[in-house]
Amino acid sequence: MSLLSYRVVRVSLVLGLLALGLEGCRGRVLEPAPRFSEGSCLKCVTDPNGSGSGGAYADSVETAAAVLHNAGLDSGLVALQDSAANGPLTSDEALAIAKPVAEEYLAARGISVPAGEWDHVNEVLQSYRNGEDIVTIYADPSLSPAAKDAARDLLHVVDPSDPKTYQEVKAAVDSLTQADANTLAGGERDAYLTSLGVGTGSAYYWDANFSSWNATLSYSTASCGWTILGADIAGALDGFVDSGGNWEVAAFRGLLASIVAAIAC
Repeated sequence: MSLLSYRVVRVSLVLGLLALGLEGCRGRVLEPAPRFSEGSCLKCVTDPNGSGSGGAYADSVETAAAVLHNAGLDSGLVALQDSAANGPLTSDEALAIAKPVAEEYLAARGISVPAGEWDHVNEVLQSYRNGEDIVTIYADPSLSPAAKDAARDLLHVVDPSDPKTYQEVKAAVDSLTQADANTLAGGERDAYLTSLGVGTGSAYYWDANFSSWNATLSYSTASCGWTILGADIAGALDGFVDSGGNWEVAAFRGLLASIVAAIAC
């Protein structure tokens, strides 16, 4: 394949993913009347407080990843709210509802979730919560030293021993975008930008919708707070390093980690 053909295919893929993600935002979640006045998909592509011409995102891959992630969470939330209309849900009930919805959402966008992925995400989140270096534990041998360094920079932003506000995480992720992304190329760069997109999109999402998820459950997740956001980024980073730089794996593991962390805390 020529370099020109590769670039055309890559741009088409990103634009197609972005369109599909936005289609999800305009589907059941927002019709016939918006269910979320602070809708995650409306917020994830525009930062009203952003600075500079790049806004909240500096790359179309990063934007597409945020849309994919947040629209996937919205589809899960709608399913939970429908079921919770008959009474709040236990953790097991909520996971049994949200997991297949997430897999169906991803499958509709051409991303399959292999068997064993949910167990793997649980393992990664446990390592993250224990303060372990998931980059060292899970990185594929083919991953470049620069990619490992970039992943650790992002992981440091959500160190579980150093709680931050959503706004602080947004600012920290934004500061990493160009500095680290410019050290990478090809699939590694796309996978890293996907992790950044999950991070920024997730910060907007949980800032607006945390209470909505909590309201569907028979127990409170209020004490989890920002650690759900940290889990999102940890899941995406694991997909980035474990796959050797595959943006799809980074994208779907970020979504799976969000669902597990939001429900099982």
